[in-house]
This record gives sequence, C-alpha cells and structure tokens, in this order.
Amino acid sequence: MKSTFGIMMLFLPLIFTAQISLNELSAKGGVVNMGENEDWLEIINTGSESLFLADYYLSDNADDLQKWNMPAYTLTPGEILLVLASGNDVGIASGVWQSFVLAENNWKYLPGTTEPSLDWNSLEFNDSTWEEAAGGFGYADEDDGTELEGFPSVYIRKTFQVLDASAISEMILHADYDDAFVAYLNGTEIARSSNIEGFPPAYDSYATIDHEANLYEGGIPEMYTLSPAEIDALVQNGDNVLAIQTHNVSAESSDMSSNFFLSGLLDSFNPSYLALPVWYQPFVNSSFFETNFKLSRGETVFATSVFGDIADSVTIPENLTIGLSYGREPDGTGPWCYFDVPSPAGANTNSWCYSGIAEEPTLSLPSGWYTSNQTLTADAPFNAVRFTTNGDIPSEESPLFDENEVDENVSYSFRAFSQQNLLPSPVVDRTYILDEDNHALPVFSIHTDEAHLWDWEDGIYVYGPNADLDNYPYFGSNFWEPWSRFSRVEFFNGNKELKAEEYLDLEIHGGWSRAESQKSFRFDFKSVYTGNLEESLFSQKPFIECVNNINLRAGGQHLWTDKIQDGLFSRVVNDLNLDNMAYEPCLLYLNGEFWGVYAMREKMDEHYAESNHEVNSNEVDLLNSWGVLEGTDAHFIETFEVLMEANANFSEFYQVANSRLDLENYMDYFIAETYLQNKDWMGIEWGLNNVKLWRPQTEGGKWRYMMYDLDFGFSFLWGSVDDNFIAKAKNPPYPSMHSELFNKLLTNNQFKCEFAQRYADVINTVFQPSYFTEKKDEIVSQMQGAMTIHADRWAENVPVEQWYVDVNQIANYNTSRIPTARAHVNDE
Repeated sequence: MKSTFGIMMLFLPLIFTAQISLNELSAKGGVVNMGENEDWLEIINTGSESLFLADYYLSDNADDLQKWNMPAYTLTPGEILLVLASGNDVGIASGVWQSFVLAENNWKYLPGTTEPSLDWNSLEFNDSTWEEAAGGFGYADEDDGTELEGFPSVYIRKTFQVLDASAISEMILHADYDDAFVAYLNGTEIARSSNIEGFPPAYDSYATIDHEANLYEGGIPEMYTLSPAEIDALVQNGDNVLAIQTHNVSAESSDMSSNFFLSGLLDSFNPSYLALPVWYQPFVNSSFFETNFKLSRGETVFATSVFGDIADSVTIPENLTIGLSYGREPDGTGPWCYFDVPSPAGANTNSWCYSGIAEEPTLSLPSGWYTSNQTLTADAPFNAVRFTTNGDIPSEESPLFDENEVDENVSYSFRAFSQQNLLPSPVVDRTYILDEDNHALPVFSIHTDEAHLWDWEDGIYVYGPNADLDNYPYFGSNFWEPWSRFSRVEFFNGNKELKAEEYLDLEIHGGWSRAESQKSFRFDFKSVYTGNLEESLFSQKPFIECVNNINLRAGGQHLWTDKIQDGLFSRVVNDLNLDNMAYEPCLLYLNGEFWGVYAMREKMDEHYAESNHEVNSNEVDLLNSWGVLEGTDAHFIETFEVLMEANANFSEFYQVANSRLDLENYMDYFIAETYLQNKDWMGIEWGLNNVKLWRPQTEGGKWRYMMYDLDFGFSFLWGSVDDNFIAKAKNPPYPSMHSELFNKLLTNNQFKCEFAQRYADVINTVFQPSYFTEKKDEIVSQMQGAMTIHADRWAENVPVEQWYVDVNQIANYNTSRIPTARAHVNDE
C-alpha cells in the first residue's frame, strides 16, 4: 500500500502542476515555410513544471489518438510552441539557419564577351584565370560591389565548403537580379528567372523582359527552394560551387544587378558558416516542428498523454476562413474565440477576442439572368447590411443597404455587421444580368476590389508608372508583373445554373497579348481559400471533375482574328497520344461588366499530370524550355547523354529510348507540332520556347511531351504550307537538347519507319478535311451567338462577318497542308 501511494505521489506533479493545452490554430494557412502556406497550431504549458513533449501526442482522428508523437523537447512553464500542421512529419528540432554564400563575398567573375567553357559552372573547372572581386556585379542602383558596364552578361562563381551535407535539411537561393539569371550548383541548374531563353543561354542573350532588383529599394530578393532530393544529389562534403550567369535586358539598359545568397537549415549552429542576411528572418527555430496531418474545418484536434488520456481537444469551426485564427484568451486557460489578428508562436494579446462571426445576409434575388427590372432586398436580423457595387469587400464605411431596384447589369457585394461581439460576416456576392443571354455558354463572374485592377500603382490591368508606352508590348507595365490579387468568382454552366462560388488568386496571363485591351487571366484556386473548383468544365475531357487552376484566354495572338486556332488544334488532336490543353469557350463578367468571349484552358503543370494521368502532383519531374518547374531534370539529362552517346544503329537503341521516353507520345507530339507548323516552338523562329515535358517519379517513369500554344501554327502572319517543319525541328536556328534528340532518333531505322507510318495514319484521320471541319464547326456553333455581343464590347477587334472568314481560313489551310506534309515525310 505504501509502495502504491509512493508511485501516485511521484506522478502528482505531472498531473496537477504541469498541464498541456491547445492554445491557437488556423486551418487556412498563415505561416509560410519553404514557399508553402501551412496550417498551424500552438500548444502551451499552463503548469508550473516543465513538460517532456515526447510523452504526448497530437491527432485529428478520434480513432487514432496517437497519430503524431510530439518531439523530444522540453516545454517550460508558460512556453508557447508553434507546430505546423503540414503533413510533413518533422519531429526533430528544425535547427538553425545559416548562410554558405553571401552576395558581398569575393567571387570569381568573367564579363560576357564570349562563350565560357562548357564546364564553367562545374566544381572541376579551373577558374584561376578569372578575376576575383567583391559582389554584387553590375552598374547603377548603388547595389554593386564591383561595377561592370557594357556587357550583355556576367558569369560569377563562388566556391564554398560544407562540413556535413547530411546536416542540411533545407536550402534556399535568394536572387536579387536585374534583369535575368540562371543559377547552378556543382554544375546542375537549380533556378532561373522566367525571362531568359536557352539551355544554357548564350553569353550575348538578353532578357525577354526587364526585371528590377529589390534590395536597393528596401525589398526582399526572390526565393528559390531546393528540394531534399536536390540537396542529397547535389551537395557534397568539402568543396561546392555556386555559379550564376546574369543577363541584361538590352545594350541600352540603365542598370544591371547580380546579388545572390545561398542559405541552409542545419541541425545545429556551426561557426564555420556565415550569419544570415539581416533582411532574411525565416520563421523557424529550434522549437519548430511539423505534424503528419493537416487541419480541416469541422474536425477535432486532440492532445493526449502517453497513457491515452485526452489532455485537451478543440473542434475547428466550419466558418474559420483565411485571415482568422481560433484561440484562447487568456493564453492556455481562457475560452475559445476568434481572432482577426492571428499570432502564431506569440501570445494572444494583439487581437480582440470575438465570440463568433455574424451570419451572412439573405438576399431576395439569386444571381442570374432577368428579363425585367427587379426589386432586391436583404435580410440580416439584428445586423446591419453594408454593400458595394465595384467589387470591393464591404467595410464599416460602406453604405447601408435597404432596398434597391436592379435595372441594369450589376455586381453586388454584401456583408452583415453586428453590434454584438461578432466579426463581420463573409462577403456575399451577386451578379444580375438584364436583357442579355449567355448563348448556352458557361459564364464566370469575377468580383474583385476595384484597386486590384485599376489602381495606377498596384492594379494588374493598367500600364502603371513604369510602362514603356513608346514601344509595344509596353514592357514595364503593371500587367507584365507577376502579381496576383485575391478575388471571388461565381461560375454558371451553359444552362445558367449557378454551380460554384469560390475564392481565388487572379492574375494576368499570356505573352505579348498582355498589351491588348482584352487581356487573358489565370484563376488559381488555392486550398487556403476555398480549394479546387469542383466542376466538370471541359466537354472534351469530361473525366476532369475538379481543377486547381485554369487560364481564361482572350485569344492570344489571334485575339483580333479567329480567336480559336489554338483551341481548335487542341480538339482536333485530342484523340492522339498527346498531353494537350482542353478548350472550352465561355463568357466573362468583371465586376458586373460584360468582358467578352473567352476560352477556358487547362494549365500545363503538375496538377495536369494528376488530373489527366492519376499521378500524384507532388511526385513528378516537370521541365519547360528554360529549366525545372517541379522535381529535377537529372533523369532527362541522363536520357539525353545516354542516347546521344549511343550508336543509333545499335540493336538495343530503340528499346533504350522507349524505356526512357514514351515513344508513342513522342511521335504524336512531333507529328502534331510539325504538321501544324508551330513557329513559336523548338527554337525555329526565336529561342527555345513552348516546350514542356514531364515524367512520374517512379521506377521506369517515362518522359511525355506537352503540346500547347500553337498561335503561330499554320503560317500565322508569315510562311506557307510548303515550309518543312520536320527539317526545321531537326536543325533549328536555336538548337537544344530536344532538337538534337529528335534528330538523333530519326537516324534509327526502327524509329524512323514507325514515325513515318504514324505520320501517315494521323494525316489520314484527325487531319482529314472532313474531321477537321467537323471540329471547327463544333466550336463555331458554340460561339457564334455570343460573337455579336463580343464584337459590340470590343469594337477594335474583328467584326463578326470577318470572324467567319478567318475561322474558315484555318480549315482551308489544313486542306492545302496535307499534300505538302506527306511530301515532307518522304523527304526526311
């Protein structure tokens, strides 16, 4: 009896004086870690004794209370610990951030007067003949340690030592540049700006558009993250080298900057490394951990002891949205409430403790189409309803709503404001369209703050203060910036039924077509908002029932002519073994104003691989014309080297190629691109452009090419059916690994024979005039009703009568193309 009592007394301090509690959380992000906006929660020790966290668990599953064992960390009395609910399962101390390379270090450098040695970026390269000086490199802006002017580019190298590569769990490259760059680590490309072409870019290449450095204006450099796989593959103990090539935008450019920083997250502090730049304060320290689950609204989070006792639990409110957190006031012991100023890792003292969120107002009219004037009322018992009609989210300064007459197209946004201790309600958007038709087309209605579009400094649709208004396409304009703006959207199907209401990030999309009055958009549906748009949008791919992002194209380079060429080509080749962007015409309203006929298009990214091939979007290698978008290019480079070094007449050559490339896809891709005579591809008229390929990161995963952007197909603007694009793709003016590989494969007899046979099959099926015209007529029948109101909205574009002529010309060109395409196959 005494022994049992003694054991009980031993545990009494743990039970009564040391208490673990959940303190604050967000299920809609709020902490950005390695470029990801992560959910998070806090735990707090409300007792008087320290707690050893390895004796406790966190879980979001009542049937698995020991889902995530907390780390071996001692939580002192009153201490608040931030835990990311990322799903990554990091249960060890995250360590310390330090830098390996700083811009102001001494670097070896070579002005861009001629091409450097092919291995200039490798560790083995002897740079003893290069000059050495303090970085950065460039001129003007007063951000250069060494001034270099009058060169299109500069090449720089910095050798650094790593004592224990296994101690590095994360690495980040910070790039502060003007105007473009490519970065390499031990000879392998790890990052590049989107405005430079070439594999690698030639020394005399210029950036395609200008890009301003940030540090000299008090900003933060761009951040590029190395994946754990890249760290394992590239970083070695001992010497390593970071190599950068920076390119100006033109010989007349007013400035140039080249400032680069390489930092890593280490197990522990190492005095051999450098302190971080003062402007980089990563939100991570030795008390930073990550659970093996993510948070969702409506679920319950549990904190339990090693004995299975529930120490604390909380159910996440369904109405907890982005920008809000749910926590206790006072910390650890008070009741749960809502905060509009979240405080991850800090005390809950910076925000008022709201008891709830006001209910949304009820509107008398649903969004939709009406043939006569309507009376609109709003009901919100005990609350005041405020509204806007310009897309702005209503505030307490917005006018009160009583009753309005709807007598024209209008966009309304409403919120309820309470006199009690409640946060304002979520915004309720409505679109009312009078005396117009949707012509059986799907419709998107965007609601976004007026300043998001039209503010001279920050609006994404306007020229802005830095535009070059004397030269098309007006580089420097706001619409050339990679900006996104929070927005809301209503989606209606062709039957005018409201099918979805979502939050999203809105961006301007496209190349030179950004300079046109009717611009293209990108919709990015993010999990931190309302998540994917769960609707089937594309008639040619009905199996895709949700999308992460889409592009709404105004017509690209065909904006002022047929508007449909790229989409028509997509539908024509849809049954080939191709990865192509689905196409669907639609209408767009922007804050209640009709904005014209658009085309919904898939975005060719890692989510495309998931929706079209049921491959996990986090487990793909994805490359484009300029570098790595996801994963790594190591397998493709190895594929290129293996095939280029092999004898094409070797009996196993075809099998080796087919083990690395999906050759059925490869043939159909090059057949479609060359038959359709895409000038804006494969380095045929400009630098390498519009090339993407991907593979699943599985054993035996093969590369598949992705077809997109054929605005310059079928001799658009210049050229003829007689142009031999097989020959052009084999030996373009701007060669690349892709063109060299295509040329090599055509020297293999088996591949060449199958390619010619397949080319004939494709010509005799999808490119036959009857089939091609059928697909053209399908799109015309969808769009023709809406083209009249579109022409009224955008009078500077093509009249409807000319539109029919331009559309039919595509089909006529196809008929003329068939005999020359056959001749080109025979010639090659």
